Amino acid sequence: MLFEELIQSLNLKFITKRTIVRIHTYLWHYLSALELEGISTEGLVAKVKYVTSALPVKQFSAEQYLDIFRFISKGIQDVIRDYYIDAHSVNLPVIVRQIKAPVQEAGEKSEQLRSDEMVYQESESFIRSMISSAFGLQVLDNFVHAVIKTLNAELEKFKDNKRILNLLMDYNPELAVSSIYSRNVKMDNQILLGNKGYFLKKLVSFGFPVPPGFIITTEVFRGYDAVYGYKYIFRDLADRINKQISDLERKTGRKFGDRSNPLLLSVRSGATVSLPGMMRSFLNVGINASIAESLGGRKDFQWAAWDSYRRFLQTWGMFHGLSRDFFDAIMDGFKQKHGVERKIQFSPDLMKTIAQAYKKGIQDNGIPLADDPMRQLRHAILQVFDSWYSEQAKIYRHQMRLSDEWGTAVIVQAMVFFYLWRSGR
Repeated sequence: MLFEELIQSLNLKFITKRTIVRIHTYLWHYLSALELEGISTEGLVAKVKYVTSALPVKQFSAEQYLDIFRFISKGIQDVIRDYYIDAHSVNLPVIVRQIKAPVQEAGEKSEQLRSDEMVYQESESFIRSMISSAFGLQVLDNFVHAVIKTLNAELEKFKDNKRILNLLMDYNPELAVSSIYSRNVKMDNQILLGNKGYFLKKLVSFGFPVPPGFIITTEVFRGYDAVYGYKYIFRDLADRINKQISDLERKTGRKFGDRSNPLLLSVRSGATVSLPGMMRSFLNVGINASIAESLGGRKDFQWAAWDSYRRFLQTWGMFHGLSRDFFDAIMDGFKQKHGVERKIQFSPDLMKTIAQAYKKGIQDNGIPLADDPMRQLRHAILQVFDSWYSEQAKIYRHQMRLSDEWGTAVIVQAMVFFYLWRSGR
């Protein structure tokens, strides 16, 4: 049972080099179990050592790993043949005939009961029972077959794109996401977290109040085409992000997508090398008109709710090609019409009207607007990654002689309401 739980702890929907490291560890546990059963594992040990030798090799291919696991599978079949099939091949037919002969029914010829087919069926049933009762053997066989099946599926999917297959093998999902409030020696560096993310974690370690959040690291950027091109890896990343969202909900006491007490998020870039003003950011991700309406019904949030929605609409529209001047013109028009100098002087109802004007401007320009909070978050994360390859970012890197391979992390943090209508806070 423990070996079955060990397998279930491993996601075999996709296999990367990091997965093979864990598989390698598990294989040695299985071999130890077989030795406790009195089974000689010399042949299997030699084949598992192929994995041991392959892991340090940087350019070891998925095809080569598949070959090794096929060797291991054959080694398991050799053990089954030597210890269970051949060991009983002489005596088992004799024993089966002796046991079955006395229990023939009336009118049934003993020759039929002793038939080769009956002997074969009974012998196979006995051997299967023996194998299933062996400590770890059946589980090991199923485990290796599952690995082979997944590697075959990956090779088939990316048979025409070896570059993505190599990205897949190099990708380490355990380095994909890091909480700002959790220390991790393997991940807490500027290469993975980017400068902004790294120093946010430093501030936390010094005791400064930092809005909770998490960092999607440059490991995802480096494996981008594999992560977003293979559904099982994408689901794994989505699960890790959802887990972080749940953690943020516990920390903040708010809920992502909730109408009355919403958790709003900022989604920003965080490259290791600075690209000032070149990368995209999204604010108040998780809000829509319905949430703004509900949140605006709370005391002290009437103005802040619609201002938050307005800010989200502006960042969304600007990412899709609208200029800041486009939104400034709308804001300036309302200021002139109502004789105010600063937007904080607008009433909550007017701020709602301004937000609606922003939304209309976006829609009039044919820009699709996502209302579902989770779709907003997914879109924002993808677009922040994509902004690394924006034309202005590429020109800046070229002029500064910076490599395109640096990439960016993505920082997701809980938004903090600063302007609360007439609250003094």
